[in-house]
Amino acid sequence: HSVRLLFVPEAYGTIAWLLESDLPRGDMLWAVNLDMVGGDSAKTCGHLWLDQTPWSMPTYLNDLMAALMSEIATASLNGWQYGVREHMGGSDHIMFLAPEIGVPAVMLGHEPDLFYHSDLDTVDKTAPGEFEKVAQVVMAALLLTDRITPEWASTLAHLVYQGAMKRIVDYGERTIQRMLTERKNGTVDYRAWMHNLLAKEQAALCSIVTHCDDQSQEVAKAETEFLKARLADACDLQIAVMDKSLGEAQPVNRQHSRDAQVPRRLFSGPISSHLMGLSLFLESLGPKSVFYQAKSLEDRTFVGWMSEASNLIDGRRTIRQIQDMLMAEYGDDDASIDDLCRLVDDMVSVGMAVLI
Repeated sequence: HSVRLLFVPEAYGTIAWLLESDLPRGDMLWAVNLDMVGGDSAKTCGHLWLDQTPWSMPTYLNDLMAALMSEIATASLNGWQYGVREHMGGSDHIMFLAPEIGVPAVMLGHEPDLFYHSDLDTVDKTAPGEFEKVAQVVMAALLLTDRITPEWASTLAHLVYQGAMKRIVDYGERTIQRMLTERKNGTVDYRAWMHNLLAKEQAALCSIVTHCDDQSQEVAKAETEFLKARLADACDLQIAVMDKSLGEAQPVNRQHSRDAQVPRRLFSGPISSHLMGLSLFLESLGPKSVFYQAKSLEDRTFVGWMSEASNLIDGRRTIRQIQDMLMAEYGDDDASIDDLCRLVDDMVSVGMAVLI
């Protein structure tokens, strides 16, 4: 494969390249956004983060990048400060994640940074060793995915499987603690959450197969099918643990009059909730945009929820399926089915979506 390097004005340059590039989108394996890398942690008071893909874009890339960061940290004499987090967005990688583009994309960037977006963000705030570690991660990922051999396909599948097993257990335990602490037993359908998590993890395994060459695909497919079944068993076991801990609460009746409706977006790219006149959606809404502005200021999670909801409005999922995934990914407190219906209706009203 070839490697394309984009040096562009943030967001707008990436949008322009995606619109004008003659590179078939189906030929793009993945993208990594290097945004504020190389910072000297002692001066900036932050460290490197891997911003993973959202649940709407399951991929082996998350576990591969995290594993490479761990390897390099272990090999470093003084260690390495880094972290892995759920998708937060906010930079150029979200352009690739839109369903019309459909390219797995992650971000490496330093946060917090005392000098971020200021005239004090100068070269003396960087560290050569930090740049080197980031370069090692990216180059290793490029080389390891340039040609996925049968042996490497099996290794990669087990890497993703191990990460998925840990996430299934951790997610279940966190959900138990939250429901017991907040006394939400019987008010949320944790089984639906677990099944959405399972579907996401199984799809991440399947993404390996799509990136294999012809010789590796059969090996990768057999391996991933076996591991998918193991993940399903682990999910069932975790649900049994949750049932016992939570008293086998009955699933909540969450029926809504609009559950069966299927919305489809009519635009390409992410939807923006920016408050500075950078969103065609908000500008088109006029006074009704106040709701989104207020919610975005109140809770940063809502911004991610809104972006993810728009990615899931793809003409294949019902409103109930979209809401189930959003609740599994973000929790039941951050956005309701009424918020989702409002978003769908507002997108329809400004010509950005239809109900099919």
